Amino acid sequence: MQANTATVPPTAPPAAPTHHPSYYFQECDVVFLVGNTLYCLPIGTQTGSSDQNPIPVPNVTSEEFDRFLDYQLRHIVPRGNQEALTSILKVAHFLQFDEAQQMARQALEQLPNFDHVTKLILGLRTNIPDWVTAAFGALALSASERTLTWPESELLGFGPYRALMEARWEIVMHRRRLAYSFPEMASHAASCLDNFDCEWGWKTEWKAKVAMYLIHPDTPVLGMQVLTLLEATEMRDVNDECRTKMVNTIRRSGMLVYEDTVIERALATLIPPTLSPRC
Repeated sequence: MQANTATVPPTAPPAAPTHHPSYYFQECDVVFLVGNTLYCLPIGTQTGSSDQNPIPVPNVTSEEFDRFLDYQLRHIVPRGNQEALTSILKVAHFLQFDEAQQMARQALEQLPNFDHVTKLILGLRTNIPDWVTAAFGALALSASERTLTWPESELLGFGPYRALMEARWEIVMHRRRLAYSFPEMASHAASCLDNFDCEWGWKTEWKAKVAMYLIHPDTPVLGMQVLTLLEATEMRDVNDECRTKMVNTIRRSGMLVYEDTVIERALATLIPPTLSPRC
């Protein structure tokens, strides 16, 4: 039996980077490498780079870099084009071009289809704490309305995805506990003529209305909204002063705004203190 003498063909060497057809200016001295394409540009603060020692731009495609340069050098503003605006934001963030970042951010915020998941992903990637705070809060409070797709979960990353899912679960469980274990009316106002009827009316209203608001499967009402409803709504058989007293007790306890605490705690793991939104 003859031995197999077949040889493995040698691996072809990687192709050498090529100059970009439009954005390689010979007279400039700042060279970037994006993918396998070289750009020689009149931007940036690093000099002395060359084709042999370019500045690498990671996690950015040539198409994304081209879109940024179309804006930065040719002043082409792709309003209404979310993909192009996202490219400009990503590259401008990497290169720390504040004006381009601001333009892309404002244009993206005006798009009708700029959803919370996209805002959260981009906010985390480009250090926009206002986006992270707003989008994370909206997603955490809408567990039944907005589920994340698998690609969205991958883009978000394990840490933020886990923080969001844990916050959602804690908020849902807190709402259920409130719905089924209503706050007791421990004392009554002097004007209350029938303590028993007042307490019974409070329990009945809580179970029939407040509980349903909190655990509605499609559109649960936020805790702060429930508090506002309790303040403004007259309850059958419940003395007004007793109701006001209970509302104040609930407000002081923080039980109906606990969801805000959950969200703030989760955000503290995602946003460094130096990037937290200003009050």
